[in-house]
Amino acid sequence: MVRGKVKWFDQKMGYGYLVNAKGEEVLAYAGNIESQDLSIPQTEFLNQGQDVEFDTVSDQGEMIAVNIITSGHQNFADISQ
Repeated sequence: MVRGKVKWFDQKMGYGYLVNAKGEEVLAYAGNIESQDLSIPQTEFLNQGQDVEFDTVSDQGEMIAVNIITSGHQNFADISQ
C-alpha cells in the first residue's frame, strides 16, 4: 500500500482523485473505499486533504486506487508512532 492524500472527491458523482507521495494523481472510485462502518455511505469517507492508503492498478494507462482506507480505518498504518 502507498500513502497519499485526497486531492478532491465528488460525493454525488462517486469519484475523485488522490495524490500519492510522488505527487502523481490517482483516480479513486467510491466503490474502492474500504469501509469499516457499513451504516455510513462510502462517499462520506473521503474529504479533501485527508490521509489515505491505497493500492493501485493500471487501466488503459491510468492509475486507479483500490483498497482505499482512510486515517480513521482500523487497518490504517500509524507511522507517527
